[in-house]
Amino acid sequence: EKLNLANCFSLESISDLSDLEILHELNLTNCDKVDDIPGLERLKALKRLYMSGCNSRCSSEVKKRLSKASLKMMRNLSLPGNRVPDWFSQGPVTFSEQPNRELKGVVLAVVVALHHDDQQLPDVVGIKAQIFKLDFVVLNHTLHLSGVPRTSNDQLHICRYPHHHPMVKMLKDGYTVQVV
Repeated sequence: EKLNLANCFSLESISDLSDLEILHELNLTNCDKVDDIPGLERLKALKRLYMSGCNSRCSSEVKKRLSKASLKMMRNLSLPGNRVPDWFSQGPVTFSEQPNRELKGVVLAVVVALHHDDQQLPDVVGIKAQIFKLDFVVLNHTLHLSGVPRTSNDQLHICRYPHHHPMVKMLKDGYTVQVV
């Protein structure tokens, strides 16, 4: 199930979402009057949360509500700001296989600031992740970045790819991942 409240500019509050047990996607893009999302921490099925263009108070409250366990289930997360978590590497990353360890997923973080024109698209387009073997591109993957804010401020997007996704299956020892 999806709940799309994107661009509800007058929305000031949200009722407790705890009972929405099968909610997979919540889009609050540009709901800049909303200050909190009660019950967010109980949404065990939530895989996509789009909050680009929301205010910093709401972003702070959401960060408090989301546990590490719920973040592990999240496929896409977008928030206002430019602070990439410390556990990410900056720039291209070369993968090194570890003995007796299986790669379970890949997580990418990008900060995007858009210059707006008259046309409002539903998604941020043109940002790709590439996997290289030396100088040869093995995989080109366009990132799914939903939630285009009405502001030109920085927005953080985090994308998680599970073990069965080509971003993970194609990754071999010595290959490099880069976002362009």
